[in-house]
Amino acid sequence: MSRKFSLFGHQGFEAGLTYSIGWDGKARGYSTHLNERAWAVDLIYTVPDGFLKGATIKAHYMEYRNSTGLNDWEGFQNAFQDERDFKLLLTIPFSF
Repeated sequence: MSRKFSLFGHQGFEAGLTYSIGWDGKARGYSTHLNERAWAVDLIYTVPDGFLKGATIKAHYMEYRNSTGLNDWEGFQNAFQDERDFKLLLTIPFSF
């Protein structure tokens, strides 16, 4: 879910929150099942006008939990173990 704060007089500010869950994944040759959870929060500012109109700065934080106890990509070739991730993204649009 996300909320733009322009409704409260703060032009260009936005925040988002995400949660996901997965369960009962199975891999051939393994008896363990994959259960996973992840959540993320985003804080975003988009320049509303002026020379940098549309430029965006976004702070993104995510935590992922995998309950299998297996090593990264063992059994589940697209599943890694617990992870924390922080990204700071700067986007500046341009045209020719």
